[in-house]
Amino acid sequence: MTGREPYKMNLPLFSLHYLPSIAYISELTKHEGILIETQENFIKQTYRNRCKILSANGTLPLIIPIKHGENQLISEIKTQLETDWKRHHWQSIISAYNNSPYFLYYRDKFEAIYFDKNIHTLYEFNIRLLELSLKLLKINIELKYTEVFVKDYELDFRNRFSAKKMDFVLTEFKPYYQVFESKFGFQTNLSIIDLLFSQGPDSKHYFI
Repeated sequence: MTGREPYKMNLPLFSLHYLPSIAYISELTKHEGILIETQENFIKQTYRNRCKILSANGTLPLIIPIKHGENQLISEIKTQLETDWKRHHWQSIISAYNNSPYFLYYRDKFEAIYFDKNIHTLYEFNIRLLELSLKLLKINIELKYTEVFVKDYELDFRNRFSAKKMDFVLTEFKPYYQVFESKFGFQTNLSIIDLLFSQGPDSKHYFI
């Protein structure tokens, strides 16, 4: 990855997710640095191009449409331009979190990424959102990037967090205020923005 430092083999290895889940961020906070996979082929129906938020109608998946091809590297995947998905996702986020305590404080920072016309790949979009989320959380984690694909890796978290089933770590998470909690009860392991827009600067302490 141009302009970023090479990787170290002793770091835990993660795939890059879209607005990562709280489980994902929780695991990141246990490490001083992580290695992000850039050389894997894109895997369908995973958090690599989807996340979950809580809307007025319940849990809502946001899925980024991509341009499909054979054996595409995750770092080369381009998002579809035929559909105005960025505007749709952003409007869904506004509808879900406009009444949350800290949405107005963080809105402009996220909105700038959603409407940055210089972002063309899924990877760059995801990394910008991850970097912003970590900055707002005030979590200092060194991010490194793979240069080659390694199938068997000792500290491998690439497929630890499943979009299809409940993850084993979910029982560790304590409830916090959610806008639609009175309607649906507390919903666990949503996107990190659910926590950020609810708890603001105190979000960091959620992982301690």
